[in-house]
Amino acid sequence: MVCFCSVVSFVIGGVIVWFVCRKKIKNNIDIIEPQYDKLIKCFIAGSKSLQRERDGLRSIMSVMYNKWMNFNFKILSFTFEDFDKKVVIGGQQKLYNSFIEKDADWALFIIDKGIGDKTHEEYRIAMDSYINNGRPNIVIFGKLGISDMSELSTIKEEVEKHGQYWVDYSDIDNLKLSFESILNWDLINIFKDSFKS
Repeated sequence: MVCFCSVVSFVIGGVIVWFVCRKKIKNNIDIIEPQYDKLIKCFIAGSKSLQRERDGLRSIMSVMYNKWMNFNFKILSFTFEDFDKKVVIGGQQKLYNSFIEKDADWALFIIDKGIGDKTHEEYRIAMDSYINNGRPNIVIFGKLGISDMSELSTIKEEVEKHGQYWVDYSDIDNLKLSFESILNWDLINIFKDSFKS
């Protein structure tokens, strides 16, 4: 495989668009990958039944990407749906856990009725990784009143102790607004040096 950088330009509606990319040549097939100053990878965890909530968080990532696109960054979201369904020794959960521990910049947890075993396992991996490596950032979105449950009140205390986020939400709009605010502040901190120039 050969890699090299180039500037790619093309025309969309009469406007010339260009970006720096890395071109891979593998098996005589050109693969063009844009280069970003910052790539943010988010893992969204929670019950499989919370599809609308996951979609809501993904929509905010898209909004924030559009809002901040002048800063040459990309934000990607991953859920259990986005992983290859191949057979893995240790099961698919092993892939999710490895991604949370080694690749995710953010781990987002949506909890509406309680925390299942798999979500709890993902939380534990994210928190242990945060304590040991300083990443991923953790946000837990708990349905209003859920933090009163004993297991979740312990998790909330741990999250707050380590300066991460516990957000009570009432509905999907409130969930999205809360995440937009958190993500916006994170992007301000990431790109604050760019504001000085």
